[in-house]
Amino acid sequence: MLPRLIYLLAGAGALSAANLYYSQPLLPSIAESLHISLSEVALLPALTQIGFAIGIVALLPLADLLERRRLVAVILACLSMALFVHATAPNKPVLFAAAFMMGITGVVPQLLTPFAAIIAPRHMAGRAVGLVLSGVLIGVLVSKLVAGSVTATIGWRALYIGAAFVTLGLAAFMRFQLPLSRPDTSLRYNDLLRSTLVLAREEPDLRKHAVYGGLTFAAFMTFWSTYAIFLHESFGYGPAAAGLFGIAGLAGSAAASQAGIQVDRGRFSAVCLAAGTLIIAGFLILFLAQQSIIGLIAGVVLLDAGAGLSHAANQTSAFTLRPKARGRINSIYMAGYFLGGAAGTACAATIYAQWGWSAVCWFGVALGAAILLIELGTMHRSAAGRQARHPALNHPAGKVDVFRNSS
Repeated sequence: MLPRLIYLLAGAGALSAANLYYSQPLLPSIAESLHISLSEVALLPALTQIGFAIGIVALLPLADLLERRRLVAVILACLSMALFVHATAPNKPVLFAAAFMMGITGVVPQLLTPFAAIIAPRHMAGRAVGLVLSGVLIGVLVSKLVAGSVTATIGWRALYIGAAFVTLGLAAFMRFQLPLSRPDTSLRYNDLLRSTLVLAREEPDLRKHAVYGGLTFAAFMTFWSTYAIFLHESFGYGPAAAGLFGIAGLAGSAAASQAGIQVDRGRFSAVCLAAGTLIIAGFLILFLAQQSIIGLIAGVVLLDAGAGLSHAANQTSAFTLRPKARGRINSIYMAGYFLGGAAGTACAATIYAQWGWSAVCWFGVALGAAILLIELGTMHRSAAGRQARHPALNHPAGKVDVFRNSS
Protein backbone atom coordinates (compact mmCIF):
# COMPACT_ATOMS: atom_id res chain seq x y z
CA MET A 1 0.00 0.00 0.00
CA LEU A 2 1.27 3.46 -0.92
CA PRO A 3 2.16 5.88 1.91
CA ARG A 4 -0.52 8.48 2.72
CA LEU A 5 1.90 11.23 1.77
CA ILE A 6 1.76 10.13 -1.88
CA TYR A 7 -1.94 11.03 -1.96
CA LEU A 8 -1.10 14.41 -0.45
CA LEU A 9 1.42 14.97 -3.23
CA ALA A 10 -1.23 14.03 -5.82
CA GLY A 11 -3.63 16.61 -4.38
CA ALA A 12 -0.96 19.29 -4.26
CA GLY A 13 -0.01 18.45 -7.83
CA ALA A 14 -3.62 18.92 -8.94
CA LEU A 15 -3.97 22.32 -7.25
CA SER A 16 -0.65 23.70 -8.48
CA ALA A 17 -0.99 22.36 -12.05
CA ALA A 18 -4.45 23.86 -12.48
CA ASN A 19 -2.99 27.39 -12.38
CA LEU A 20 -1.30 27.00 -15.74
CA TYR A 21 -4.43 25.90 -17.61
CA TYR A 22 -7.25 28.15 -16.43
CA SER A 23 -6.77 30.36 -19.47
CA GLN A 24 -7.63 27.77 -22.13
CA PRO A 25 -11.48 27.99 -21.96
CA LEU A 26 -11.22 31.71 -21.14
CA LEU A 27 -9.39 32.92 -24.23
CA PRO A 28 -12.44 34.55 -25.87
CA SER A 29 -13.38 36.28 -22.58
CA ILE A 30 -9.81 37.52 -22.01
CA ALA A 31 -9.60 38.79 -25.59
CA GLU A 32 -12.87 40.72 -25.21
CA SER A 33 -11.85 42.17 -21.83
CA LEU A 34 -8.49 43.52 -23.06
CA HIS A 35 -9.67 44.32 -26.62
CA ILE A 36 -7.20 42.03 -28.38
CA SER A 37 -7.85 39.61 -31.24
CA LEU A 38 -8.52 35.89 -30.86
CA SER A 39 -5.43 35.09 -32.92
CA GLU A 40 -3.27 37.09 -30.49
CA VAL A 41 -4.81 35.66 -27.32
CA ALA A 42 -4.42 32.12 -28.71
CA LEU A 43 -0.66 32.55 -28.13
CA LEU A 44 -1.17 33.05 -24.38
CA PRO A 45 -0.90 29.31 -23.49
CA ALA A 46 2.22 29.03 -25.67
CA LEU A 47 3.95 31.77 -23.67
CA THR A 48 3.15 29.94 -20.44
CA GLN A 49 4.58 26.71 -21.84
CA ILE A 50 7.75 28.41 -23.07
CA GLY A 51 8.19 29.87 -19.60
CA PHE A 52 7.55 26.45 -18.12
CA ALA A 53 10.24 24.90 -20.29
CA ILE A 54 12.71 27.54 -19.06
CA GLY A 55 11.67 26.86 -15.47
CA ILE A 56 12.16 23.15 -16.04
CA VAL A 57 15.74 23.69 -17.21
CA ALA A 58 16.65 26.33 -14.63
CA LEU A 59 14.73 25.21 -11.52
CA LEU A 60 14.17 21.44 -11.62
CA PRO A 61 17.88 20.55 -11.26
CA LEU A 62 17.77 22.39 -7.91
CA ALA A 63 15.92 19.35 -6.55
CA ASP A 64 19.30 17.57 -6.69
CA LEU A 65 21.01 20.47 -4.88
CA LEU A 66 18.66 22.09 -2.31
CA GLU A 67 16.37 20.82 0.43
CA ARG A 68 13.25 19.88 -1.51
CA ARG A 69 10.52 20.87 0.96
CA ARG A 70 11.73 24.48 1.15
CA LEU A 71 12.25 24.61 -2.62
CA VAL A 72 8.63 23.61 -3.26
CA ALA A 73 7.28 26.22 -0.84
CA VAL A 74 9.39 29.09 -2.24
CA ILE A 75 8.45 28.39 -5.86
CA LEU A 76 4.76 28.15 -4.94
CA ALA A 77 4.97 31.57 -3.27
CA CYS A 78 6.53 33.05 -6.44
CA LEU A 79 3.78 31.45 -8.54
CA SER A 80 1.19 33.11 -6.31
CA MET A 81 2.70 36.53 -7.10
CA ALA A 82 2.64 35.82 -10.85
CA LEU A 83 -1.02 34.78 -10.65
CA PHE A 84 -1.92 38.04 -8.90
CA VAL A 85 -0.16 40.12 -11.59
CA HIS A 86 -2.01 38.11 -14.27
CA ALA A 87 -5.33 38.81 -12.52
CA THR A 88 -4.75 42.56 -12.43
CA ALA A 89 -3.04 42.97 -15.84
CA PRO A 90 -4.24 46.25 -17.45
CA ASN A 91 -3.02 45.45 -20.97
CA LYS A 92 -1.62 42.80 -23.29
CA PRO A 93 2.12 43.23 -22.49
CA VAL A 94 1.57 42.83 -18.74
CA LEU A 95 -0.79 39.90 -19.30
CA PHE A 96 1.71 38.10 -21.54
CA ALA A 97 4.61 38.80 -19.17
CA ALA A 98 2.61 37.43 -16.23
CA ALA A 99 1.66 34.32 -18.22
CA PHE A 100 5.32 33.78 -19.02
CA MET A 101 6.30 34.11 -15.33
CA MET A 102 3.50 31.74 -14.35
CA GLY A 103 5.13 29.18 -16.61
CA ILE A 104 8.59 29.64 -15.09
CA THR A 105 7.25 29.27 -11.54
CA GLY A 106 4.71 26.58 -12.41
CA VAL A 107 7.16 23.68 -12.15
CA VAL A 108 6.05 22.47 -8.71
CA PRO A 109 4.09 19.45 -10.04
CA GLN A 110 7.31 18.28 -11.68
CA LEU A 111 9.14 18.59 -8.36
CA LEU A 112 6.48 16.45 -6.71
CA THR A 113 6.66 13.48 -9.11
CA PRO A 114 10.31 12.57 -8.33
CA PHE A 115 9.51 13.32 -4.67
CA ALA A 116 6.91 10.55 -4.88
CA ALA A 117 9.46 8.14 -6.36
CA ILE A 118 11.81 8.90 -3.45
CA ILE A 119 9.17 8.37 -0.77
CA ALA A 120 7.52 5.24 -2.19
CA PRO A 121 8.88 1.70 -1.73
CA ARG A 122 11.19 0.84 -4.64
CA HIS A 123 8.88 -1.80 -6.16
CA MET A 124 5.98 0.71 -6.14
CA ALA A 125 7.81 3.75 -7.57
CA GLY A 126 5.99 3.55 -10.90
CA ARG A 127 2.61 3.34 -9.17
CA ALA A 128 3.46 6.33 -6.96
CA VAL A 129 4.59 8.45 -9.91
CA GLY A 130 1.49 7.41 -11.86
CA LEU A 131 -0.76 8.44 -8.95
CA VAL A 132 0.83 11.89 -8.67
CA LEU A 133 0.61 12.32 -12.44
CA SER A 134 -3.07 11.37 -12.21
CA GLY A 135 -3.51 14.18 -9.71
CA VAL A 136 -1.70 16.60 -12.00
CA LEU A 137 -3.87 15.62 -14.98
CA ILE A 138 -7.02 15.94 -12.88
CA GLY A 139 -5.91 19.45 -11.95
CA VAL A 140 -5.20 20.31 -15.59
CA LEU A 141 -8.61 19.13 -16.76
CA VAL A 142 -10.79 20.20 -13.83
CA SER A 143 -9.20 23.65 -14.13
CA LYS A 144 -11.20 24.10 -17.32
CA LEU A 145 -14.45 23.26 -15.55
CA VAL A 146 -13.63 25.59 -12.66
CA ALA A 147 -12.50 28.38 -15.00
CA GLY A 148 -15.62 28.14 -17.11
CA SER A 149 -18.08 28.14 -14.22
CA VAL A 150 -16.32 30.85 -12.20
CA THR A 151 -15.82 33.15 -15.18
CA ALA A 152 -19.48 32.85 -16.13
CA THR A 153 -20.43 34.30 -12.73
CA ILE A 154 -17.71 36.62 -11.35
CA GLY A 155 -15.21 36.98 -14.20
CA TRP A 156 -11.77 35.70 -15.12
CA ARG A 157 -9.87 38.25 -13.02
CA ALA A 158 -11.59 37.09 -9.83
CA LEU A 159 -10.66 33.51 -10.71
CA TYR A 160 -6.96 34.37 -10.87
CA ILE A 161 -7.07 36.39 -7.66
CA GLY A 162 -8.61 33.39 -5.91
CA ALA A 163 -5.98 31.11 -7.43
CA ALA A 164 -3.22 33.40 -6.14
CA PHE A 165 -4.46 33.12 -2.55
CA VAL A 166 -5.04 29.36 -2.79
CA THR A 167 -1.50 28.89 -4.11
CA LEU A 168 -0.05 30.98 -1.30
CA GLY A 169 -1.93 28.83 1.22
CA LEU A 170 -0.66 25.70 -0.49
CA ALA A 171 2.92 26.98 -0.14
CA ALA A 172 2.51 27.28 3.63
CA PHE A 173 0.77 23.90 3.86
CA MET A 174 3.48 22.07 1.93
CA ARG A 175 6.21 23.75 3.97
CA PHE A 176 4.89 22.10 7.13
CA GLN A 177 3.51 18.81 5.75
CA LEU A 178 6.32 17.53 3.53
CA PRO A 179 9.22 15.69 5.16
CA LEU A 180 12.77 16.98 4.99
CA SER A 181 14.42 15.70 1.83
CA ARG A 182 18.07 16.60 1.34
CA PRO A 183 19.79 15.54 -1.90
CA ASP A 184 22.92 13.42 -1.77
CA THR A 185 25.24 15.62 -3.82
CA SER A 186 28.03 18.13 -3.33
CA LEU A 187 27.72 19.71 -6.78
CA ARG A 188 27.40 23.46 -7.23
CA TYR A 189 24.60 24.90 -9.38
CA ASN A 190 26.82 25.48 -12.44
CA ASP A 191 28.21 21.95 -12.14
CA LEU A 192 24.67 20.66 -11.76
CA LEU A 193 23.58 22.32 -15.00
CA ARG A 194 26.64 20.95 -16.79
CA SER A 195 25.94 17.47 -15.45
CA THR A 196 22.37 17.80 -16.74
CA LEU A 197 23.74 18.36 -20.24
CA VAL A 198 26.07 15.39 -19.78
CA LEU A 199 23.10 13.22 -18.80
CA ALA A 200 21.23 14.26 -21.93
CA ARG A 201 24.26 13.38 -24.03
CA GLU A 202 25.03 10.05 -22.35
CA GLU A 203 21.51 8.64 -22.03
CA PRO A 204 19.91 7.91 -25.42
CA ASP A 205 16.86 6.41 -23.71
CA LEU A 206 16.34 9.69 -21.88
CA ARG A 207 16.42 11.58 -25.16
CA LYS A 208 13.89 9.13 -26.57
CA HIS A 209 11.55 9.65 -23.62
CA ALA A 210 11.89 13.44 -24.01
CA VAL A 211 10.94 13.20 -27.70
CA TYR A 212 7.94 11.01 -26.90
CA GLY A 213 6.91 13.44 -24.17
CA GLY A 214 7.20 16.41 -26.53
CA LEU A 215 5.08 14.71 -29.20
CA THR A 216 2.52 13.70 -26.58
CA PHE A 217 2.09 17.16 -25.11
CA ALA A 218 2.09 18.72 -28.58
CA ALA A 219 -0.89 16.49 -29.42
CA PHE A 220 -2.58 17.28 -26.10
CA MET A 221 -2.18 21.04 -26.52
CA THR A 222 -3.16 20.96 -30.20
CA PHE A 223 -6.69 20.26 -29.02
CA TRP A 224 -6.82 22.10 -25.69
CA SER A 225 -5.34 25.36 -26.97
CA THR A 226 -7.84 25.71 -29.84
CA TYR A 227 -11.02 23.96 -28.71
CA ALA A 228 -12.57 26.92 -26.87
CA ILE A 229 -12.26 29.13 -29.96
CA PHE A 230 -13.70 26.31 -32.13
CA LEU A 231 -16.67 25.82 -29.78
CA HIS A 232 -17.26 29.58 -29.67
CA GLU A 233 -17.18 30.00 -33.45
CA SER A 234 -18.98 26.75 -34.40
CA PHE A 235 -21.56 26.38 -31.62
CA GLY A 236 -21.65 29.78 -29.94
CA TYR A 237 -20.55 28.25 -26.61
CA GLY A 238 -19.05 30.42 -23.89
CA PRO A 239 -16.48 29.59 -21.19
CA ALA A 240 -18.93 27.64 -19.00
CA ALA A 241 -19.73 25.12 -21.75
CA ALA A 242 -16.09 24.96 -22.84
CA GLY A 243 -15.07 24.23 -19.27
CA LEU A 244 -17.33 21.18 -19.14
CA PHE A 245 -15.05 19.46 -21.66
CA GLY A 246 -12.54 19.08 -18.84
CA ILE A 247 -14.75 16.32 -17.42
CA ALA A 248 -14.38 14.31 -20.63
CA GLY A 249 -10.62 14.61 -20.37
CA LEU A 250 -10.45 12.90 -16.96
CA ALA A 251 -9.83 9.61 -18.79
CA GLY A 252 -6.21 10.73 -18.99
CA SER A 253 -5.82 10.67 -15.22
CA ALA A 254 -7.08 7.09 -14.96
CA ALA A 255 -4.80 6.05 -17.81
CA ALA A 256 -1.78 7.65 -16.12
CA SER A 257 -2.20 5.58 -12.97
CA GLN A 258 -2.47 2.39 -15.02
CA ALA A 259 0.58 3.28 -17.10
CA GLY A 260 2.78 3.44 -14.00
CA ILE A 261 1.65 -0.05 -12.96
CA GLN A 262 2.33 -1.49 -16.43
CA VAL A 263 5.79 0.09 -16.62
CA ASP A 264 6.61 -1.49 -13.23
CA ARG A 265 5.79 -4.80 -14.98
CA GLY A 266 8.12 -4.12 -17.91
CA ARG A 267 5.49 -3.30 -20.54
CA PHE A 268 6.68 0.10 -21.70
CA SER A 269 6.49 -0.59 -25.46
CA ALA A 270 2.95 -1.95 -25.26
CA VAL A 271 1.82 1.14 -23.31
CA CYS A 272 3.55 3.47 -25.78
CA LEU A 273 1.95 1.81 -28.80
CA ALA A 274 -1.47 1.91 -27.15
CA ALA A 275 -0.98 5.61 -26.38
CA GLY A 276 -0.12 6.51 -29.98
CA THR A 277 -3.10 4.54 -31.26
CA LEU A 278 -5.50 6.27 -28.88
CA ILE A 279 -4.20 9.73 -29.85
CA ILE A 280 -4.70 8.96 -33.55
CA ALA A 281 -8.19 7.56 -32.93
CA GLY A 282 -9.14 10.58 -30.83
CA PHE A 283 -8.19 13.10 -33.50
CA LEU A 284 -9.88 11.08 -36.25
CA ILE A 285 -13.13 11.18 -34.28
CA LEU A 286 -12.67 14.92 -33.66
CA PHE A 287 -12.33 15.34 -37.43
CA LEU A 288 -15.26 13.12 -38.40
CA ALA A 289 -17.65 14.37 -35.70
CA GLN A 290 -16.94 18.09 -35.67
CA GLN A 291 -20.64 18.92 -35.87
CA SER A 292 -21.56 16.56 -33.02
CA ILE A 293 -20.93 17.43 -29.37
CA ILE A 294 -21.16 13.75 -28.39
CA GLY A 295 -18.59 12.87 -31.04
CA LEU A 296 -16.28 15.63 -29.85
CA ILE A 297 -16.52 14.34 -26.28
CA ALA A 298 -15.68 10.81 -27.44
CA GLY A 299 -12.64 12.13 -29.28
CA VAL A 300 -11.46 14.02 -26.18
CA VAL A 301 -11.78 10.89 -24.02
CA LEU A 302 -9.55 8.87 -26.38
CA LEU A 303 -7.05 11.68 -26.91
CA ASP A 304 -6.58 12.35 -23.22
CA ALA A 305 -6.37 8.66 -22.35
CA GLY A 306 -3.56 8.29 -24.90
CA ALA A 307 -1.77 11.39 -23.62
CA GLY A 308 -2.03 10.18 -20.01
CA LEU A 309 -0.66 6.75 -20.90
CA SER A 310 2.28 8.14 -22.83
CA HIS A 311 3.28 10.81 -20.31
CA ALA A 312 3.16 8.51 -17.28
CA ALA A 313 4.97 5.67 -19.04
CA ASN A 314 7.78 7.86 -20.34
CA GLN A 315 8.33 9.84 -17.15
CA THR A 316 8.27 6.71 -14.98
CA SER A 317 10.73 4.94 -17.27
CA ALA A 318 13.02 7.98 -17.33
CA PHE A 319 13.22 8.02 -13.53
CA THR A 320 14.65 4.49 -13.52
CA LEU A 321 17.69 5.48 -15.61
CA ARG A 322 19.62 7.33 -12.85
CA PRO A 323 17.75 7.14 -9.50
CA LYS A 324 20.19 9.55 -7.78
CA ALA A 325 19.69 12.19 -10.48
CA ARG A 326 15.90 12.26 -10.71
CA GLY A 327 15.78 16.07 -10.55
CA ARG A 328 18.06 16.42 -13.55
CA ILE A 329 16.40 13.50 -15.35
CA ASN A 330 13.04 15.19 -14.84
CA SER A 331 14.46 18.50 -16.05
CA ILE A 332 15.53 16.99 -19.36
CA TYR A 333 12.34 15.01 -19.84
CA MET A 334 9.99 17.85 -18.94
CA ALA A 335 11.95 20.37 -21.03
CA GLY A 336 11.26 18.18 -24.05
CA TYR A 337 7.67 17.68 -22.92
CA PHE A 338 6.81 21.37 -22.60
CA LEU A 339 8.82 22.55 -25.57
CA GLY A 340 6.74 20.08 -27.56
CA GLY A 341 3.60 21.52 -25.98
CA ALA A 342 4.64 25.07 -26.81
CA ALA A 343 5.40 24.09 -30.40
CA GLY A 344 2.10 22.23 -30.66
CA THR A 345 0.18 25.22 -29.30
CA ALA A 346 1.85 27.71 -31.63
CA CYS A 347 1.42 25.43 -34.67
CA ALA A 348 -2.19 24.63 -33.81
CA ALA A 349 -3.06 28.32 -33.42
CA THR A 350 -1.50 29.11 -36.80
CA ILE A 351 -3.10 26.09 -38.49
CA TYR A 352 -6.52 26.93 -37.08
CA ALA A 353 -6.27 30.57 -38.21
CA GLN A 354 -5.19 29.58 -41.73
CA TRP A 355 -7.02 26.33 -42.48
CA GLY A 356 -9.55 25.65 -39.74
CA TRP A 357 -10.46 22.81 -37.41
CA SER A 358 -10.06 19.95 -39.90
CA ALA A 359 -6.41 20.83 -40.45
CA VAL A 360 -5.87 20.97 -36.67
CA CYS A 361 -7.24 17.42 -36.37
CA TRP A 362 -4.94 16.08 -39.09
CA PHE A 363 -1.99 17.76 -37.42
CA GLY A 364 -2.90 15.86 -34.24
CA VAL A 365 -3.14 12.59 -36.19
CA ALA A 366 0.37 13.18 -37.53
CA LEU A 367 1.73 13.67 -33.99
CA GLY A 368 0.16 10.42 -32.78
CA ALA A 369 1.49 8.61 -35.83
CA ALA A 370 5.00 9.90 -35.10
CA ILE A 371 4.88 8.27 -31.64
CA LEU A 372 3.80 4.96 -33.18
CA LEU A 373 6.40 5.01 -35.93
CA ILE A 374 9.31 5.91 -33.64
CA GLU A 375 8.46 3.17 -31.14
CA LEU A 376 7.93 0.57 -33.87
CA GLY A 377 11.30 1.53 -35.32
CA THR A 378 12.92 1.23 -31.89
CA MET A 379 11.38 -2.21 -31.38
CA HIS A 380 12.57 -3.32 -34.81
CA ARG A 381 16.13 -2.16 -34.14
CA SER A 382 16.12 -3.88 -30.74
CA ALA A 383 14.92 -7.13 -32.30
CA ALA A 384 17.57 -6.85 -35.03
CA GLY A 385 20.24 -6.27 -32.39
CA ARG A 386 19.20 -9.37 -30.45
CA GLN A 387 19.21 -11.36 -33.67
CA ALA A 388 22.72 -10.16 -34.51
CA ARG A 389 24.02 -11.05 -31.04
CA HIS A 390 22.37 -14.49 -30.95
CA PRO A 391 21.99 -15.72 -34.54
CA ALA A 392 21.59 -19.37 -33.51
CA LEU A 393 18.40 -18.53 -31.64
CA ASN A 394 16.74 -17.40 -34.87
CA HIS A 395 16.97 -20.74 -36.65
CA PRO A 396 15.09 -23.89 -35.60
CA ALA A 397 18.18 -26.04 -35.88
CA GLY A 398 20.16 -23.49 -33.93
CA LYS A 399 17.65 -23.66 -31.11
CA VAL A 400 18.02 -27.44 -30.94
CA ASP A 401 21.81 -27.16 -30.89
CA VAL A 402 21.67 -24.66 -28.04
CA PHE A 403 19.57 -26.97 -25.90
CA ARG A 404 21.75 -29.97 -26.76
CA ASN A 405 24.91 -28.11 -25.84
CA SER A 406 23.45 -26.96 -22.54
CA SER A 407 22.59 -30.53 -21.56
